[in-house]
Amino acid sequence: MSITYTLKDISDFCYTSPCGSFCIQEQHNHIFYEFTIITSGTCDHSIDGNSPTQLSRGDFYFITPKNKHQLSNLSDDHQHRDFYVTAEKLEKICKLFSFDLMKELHQLCPVFRKRLTEKQMASLEEKATFFNPNLYTFPSEILDDIHTSIIVDILGIILQTKHEKKTFLPDWISTLVQRIDNGDFVLNSIDEVVKTTGYAHGYVCRQFKKYMGKTLLSYNNAVKLRESTNLLKTHTVTQTASILGWDNPKNYNIAFKKVFGISPSQYKKTTTED
Repeated sequence: MSITYTLKDISDFCYTSPCGSFCIQEQHNHIFYEFTIITSGTCDHSIDGNSPTQLSRGDFYFITPKNKHQLSNLSDDHQHRDFYVTAEKLEKICKLFSFDLMKELHQLCPVFRKRLTEKQMASLEEKATFFNPNLYTFPSEILDDIHTSIIVDILGIILQTKHEKKTFLPDWISTLVQRIDNGDFVLNSIDEVVKTTGYAHGYVCRQFKKYMGKTLLSYNNAVKLRESTNLLKTHTVTQTASILGWDNPKNYNIAFKKVFGISPSQYKKTTTED
């Protein structure tokens, strides 16, 4: 027997939840998308009746409304963090990308699985704490904006993993993508990035768009925007924009809000308020 859960059924956990006293262990599905990270302990997880896989701290998976899944054999210290998003909202976020990301997600599930780094886990957990009413009290619209930024981060992790598996990439593009993802070029202009390849500017940009589906500029700027969330903790919005190469802070504001759903100043406020 399979149970279908709606957001109304788990209204207290509509954004994030540690396992705690609430943990669905029978086979079930949802009318929304669920992204899950194991934060401690172990458990067995099966999707669509396939053989269960043992998961432990750092393991990350997601399911779509079409998938049924089940947790079992939870260790005493097991906890996981769920991030929920409706199909309507996820579709709006996916439209920010230059391809059909919603379709990609359905193709990746149920085989997708990723072991997150401690840095990735810490970043998501930091934002998840904003939904703890014992620590913060934000208006619903601010919580919705923070939730959007979390989902964008998660989609970024999924896409990065997908790119890591693209073994057909030319070696020089694979190296370039790895260096960009590692943040090697957050302080560099596109001209400086291109020079590291040893190829002509036009050739690099055409080949990058061909293989990656995004322009080199937009790809590098996405990494700069992620880095800017760290800089905003200790710098002003204008200083952050200047450090990362935006001559006009207004353009930085527009780019930031397009990705994270809130302005840099709003994000800075959420990370500095007690």
